[in-house]
Amino acid sequence: MAKGKKKPIKKDESESEDDDLEFDKLSKKDMYKIMMLMKKIEEQELQLEKQEEFLISKMEELEGLSENHEKLNNAHISLTNDYDKLKKDYACATNSSLCVASLQQETCNLKAQLGVLTSKHYLAAKNDPIINEVIAACKARKVYDVMSIEKDWNNEIIAQFFATLYVEEHDDI
Repeated sequence: MAKGKKKPIKKDESESEDDDLEFDKLSKKDMYKIMMLMKKIEEQELQLEKQEEFLISKMEELEGLSENHEKLNNAHISLTNDYDKLKKDYACATNSSLCVASLQQETCNLKAQLGVLTSKHYLAAKNDPIINEVIAACKARKVYDVMSIEKDWNNEIIAQFFATLYVEEHDDI
């Protein structure tokens, strides 16, 4: 290299050297303050890391508690439904008026359905020529017992429509 010419210094190196020069110019008191500040920063960084870890652990704990709460809530709903069901069953078992009224209403509905089905069955049987023949034979022989009908005629149709004869309560026989 030629005399008087300086080697070109990279910018990063020059800044680092400038910082070192400024750092060298500081008094011992200032150096002590800087060292204390750096130490405090490191302590705060460590404390921040601990707080982050603590926060993460508490968030995980909260998620677990939320799951447990959801399970308990579902169990509560299930138990409430079971309680209501048992309360109704208990009311029916002790013949409470609510249950008796409900059973009476259901009985009336079933009787009405039976009446409708019986009348449909009777009308179908009345128009059936085989049934009319059996009824005529029963009237002629004055047969009122199903066992004697089954003995005289071994026919399933007779047994099926025997109920029709009794629904009429022996009006036509």
